[in-house]
Amino acid sequence: MLNILLIGDHPDGFSGNGHMLAALLKRINYEKFNVSVFAITSASRQMDVFQKKPYHLIEGGLSSDDPLGCNQLLNVIYQSNIDVIMFVGLDIWRFGAAYKDFIQLKHDKKFLWISLFPYDFTYYRKEWEEWLSPVDIPLVYSKYGLEELRKHCDRVQYFRPPLYDSELFVPFPEEKRLALRESIFQSIGGETFLFGFFGVNQIRKDPLRLLKAYFEIKNEISPVSLYLHTEVQGIYNMEDYLAQLGNKMGDVFIKRRQTMCVTKALVDLYNICNCLINVSLQEGLSWTLLEAMLCGVPIIAANNTSQTELIEGGAAYPVECTDIAYIPMGLPSGVVQIEAKACNFESLKSAMKEIATNKPLRDSLIKNGFKKADEWLNGISDINPILEAGSTPKNIVLTKKKREILFIQHSSAGDVLMSTQCFKGLKERHKYPLVYMTQPQYQDIVKNNPYIDEIIDYDLNKTKDYLLVYNPHGEKILPGGWNNLDVTLHSMYPYFCKVVPDDIFIDLQKPNVELPEKYIVIHTTGGSIEYRCYAHMDAVAAKLPYPIVQIGGAFDRKVKNALDLRDKLTFRETAYVMKHAQAAIVIDSFPSHLAGALGTPVVVLFGPAPARVTQPKGDKNKMIFLEPNMLEVCGITSYCWSTPPEGKNKCKTPCINTISPTTVLKAVEKLLKDKEARINE
Repeated sequence: MLNILLIGDHPDGFSGNGHMLAALLKRINYEKFNVSVFAITSASRQMDVFQKKPYHLIEGGLSSDDPLGCNQLLNVIYQSNIDVIMFVGLDIWRFGAAYKDFIQLKHDKKFLWISLFPYDFTYYRKEWEEWLSPVDIPLVYSKYGLEELRKHCDRVQYFRPPLYDSELFVPFPEEKRLALRESIFQSIGGETFLFGFFGVNQIRKDPLRLLKAYFEIKNEISPVSLYLHTEVQGIYNMEDYLAQLGNKMGDVFIKRRQTMCVTKALVDLYNICNCLINVSLQEGLSWTLLEAMLCGVPIIAANNTSQTELIEGGAAYPVECTDIAYIPMGLPSGVVQIEAKACNFESLKSAMKEIATNKPLRDSLIKNGFKKADEWLNGISDINPILEAGSTPKNIVLTKKKREILFIQHSSAGDVLMSTQCFKGLKERHKYPLVYMTQPQYQDIVKNNPYIDEIIDYDLNKTKDYLLVYNPHGEKILPGGWNNLDVTLHSMYPYFCKVVPDDIFIDLQKPNVELPEKYIVIHTTGGSIEYRCYAHMDAVAAKLPYPIVQIGGAFDRKVKNALDLRDKLTFRETAYVMKHAQAAIVIDSFPSHLAGALGTPVVVLFGPAPARVTQPKGDKNKMIFLEPNMLEVCGITSYCWSTPPEGKNKCKTPCINTISPTTVLKAVEKLLKDKEARINE
């Protein structure tokens, strides 16, 4: 078993960091790990003394000369055989005084160092590069922190911690809310709108700004009151400031001294509030927002630092932070002034008035808050794989992966269409959601595919976030000499994914255009205008027995007397047009694969690529492949794939044009006769 030492606030305390550690301890697999906890604070509550814990607890920070227990911690590490040390929820700079000694112990004892920490600075400080350098696995618990720190340390990973006692935070029925309010605050009636503030009396929580805003708007939205779940004495003298503002009984209520902070009491207090306000200057992670959301309480919150992750999507009423502020902070270099952003005062007042008077808005915030909290709880990270890294070489970093399949296809339309053969097999094998990544212009091809759960823009930086990644074209097909093999391109996709090929699929979408009752689809240009454009299509079209519908891109060679739908159809609309055609004459490209997949009789004209490789998948009885006489015009007498080798003789005319119009017409005539014969059978 690995020996694990977790360092943080006391798990039996009331601090957010202590709760974080306690929640993680509930999720550790103790069959794999021998766990000890070094608590830098004392317990805030008396737990059952007979309760057996699955971990060993060491209480540190008991000396006034060593408030964090740094020396005690160093001695524990020195005398113990430890595989993994993990700091939980602590600002990384708090142990600055013992940092060098700790690094030396790491060098001598060879343990793995993990840090799970907040990041709430508005501006980056260079000290972080030095602090993060020796950490084997740095974990930040906010997406804001990840984005900011990744610019300077690419090893930083995002870890979403669990919410302590999450199952206890629930909304009460209205009758119970009102009864609780009457029992706790006898002078507040059910008609009074009650704002609530839950936080420590400290500078970064900015409670005085909230108080001032409240007193400036309270007469405009009466009856209204404010509850402060904080201590009157702290960084700020709340009693004095309230007196200066003219506070009277019933205006502002402050947490009673020695009020228990157990979860049950917090749930009661959240439920009696009509709105939670958190206007902090900066946040590493505000648990109060998640707790209030689960209790069905609408929220006003500062739109800054790590808090942005919790309030996005309409989960809270955001107040923009445009006012400048400064926070004194003790760093290894001494006390410094950290520049921060405060809520715009007028915007804060406006938000409070809007929330108090707009019930539909409150209902919307409650609904979105439930959704956000549920999303958080369903996306918490697993601590066990992180701890297991202690049994691996120290340079290996484990990342929390999305339990999803990511299928990557950069381009182009035909390749995206061919890749749809793989989805059924991948979903059946892995039983995970499937995410398809491609460029935006090709996403319509896979829209409404029954096996795809999400479509995202092409960005290879995102691949590291997924547990399973398939990129058959980018990793296997494109780099290799696939064009020299006697293997069809369409068969390579399921082969490299190790699945049984499914049918090629595209959702049909009827276009807003009047089509002839019977028609033949014409397509003249396959990507490269110079090498894959058939110049004789007018001669072919003039002798066809049905009206002509032309598909393709805006710059494709136009056919006379055709219904011109070039650049007017989506991929799925093009599929509809192809499906209902009597036959099609197309260039080797997306339309050829489309016709093959839909069973439309098709004549495919090949140019600088061989039919043996790029032919479409489909019923061979409904397809005729016409290849050029390359010896007649090709200077290299080989397939150039539209990119002739540099320095070699280019063809005098695109080889595709050696295909006679008469040959094309005979091929179409044969397909139409065969179709009629099948119908008459």
